Amino acid sequence: MSGEPSFHLTAPDVVRRVIREAAQAHGVKPAEIVIGGPSRRLVRPRHMVAATLYEMRHPCGKRKFSLPQIGAWLGGRHHTTILHAIRAHERRMGAKV
Repeated sequence: MSGEPSFHLTAPDVVRRVIREAAQAHGVKPAEIVIGGPSRRLVRPRHMVAATLYEMRHPCGKRKFSLPQIGAWLGGRHHTTILHAIRAHERRMGAKV
């Protein structure tokens, strides 16, 4: 150990931060993103969270979070729902899927 403090955020801290930022950007409450229904005002920020978390990588290049992990953090959604959310967000942003 080098004695340097670790600034690494735990997975739940990172997830909470991403959800909070998406909620602020879309004018909704963080809890609504996690437990809310299929309302468009909630779906878009939820898609944004899913895509952001999925794109996060470790320094070695490996993804930080799996689709099932992201689904669990977003109200117990199935991994295929998360995959759909990521693809929908990328289409809206104009990125290739």
